[in-house]
Amino acid sequence: MRGRLSAGAPGPVEKFKQYGEDFIVKKDLRELVENMNLLEERVDISYHKLKDQIDARDREILNSFS
Repeated sequence: MRGRLSAGAPGPVEKFKQYGEDFIVKKDLRELVENMNLLEERVDISYHKLKDQIDARDREILNSFS
């Protein structure tokens, strides 16, 4: 149980974050989207559309009627 309360992800997830070639970890959304778009040329993720979706989800979580 104590391991679940420690900082960071579980060991297997941390290894995937470090060594998974298609797993990206960045400090902010803009940088994350830029790096995601570098993975696959045929896909162009819009920062603004993704941010709008995240903001909408956050509003629903905060709404006590959701």
